[in-house]
Amino acid sequence: MADQLIECAGCAELFEFDEGEQAFFAERGYRPPRRCRECRRKLHRPGAERLTLTCMDCYAQFEHSVVEQALFAAKSYPPPKRCLPCRRAKRQMYAGLYPEP
Repeated sequence: MADQLIECAGCAELFEFDEGEQAFFAERGYRPPRRCRECRRKLHRPGAERLTLTCMDCYAQFEHSVVEQALFAAKSYPPPKRCLPCRRAKRQMYAGLYPEP
């Protein structure tokens, strides 16, 4: 296996995926990484920055993790306005699965 150059999904820089890493990933059945080591470290560090937001429906506080922030930013979505339970309830209501009052 030759070394591969992969474009990082986080910072768009090219990083090297060498033969040793390829063997390690293949041995464990993992897919090749999508992010460079620095971006992976930023996403999974213990003191990662989390946003604390307030749900517009139930006014509960909820956290928006670094991983979610990266996902929303990659898709150009604004931060969520509702907590997860309220988002699910809203989705069910629009799908016609929520009983009418």
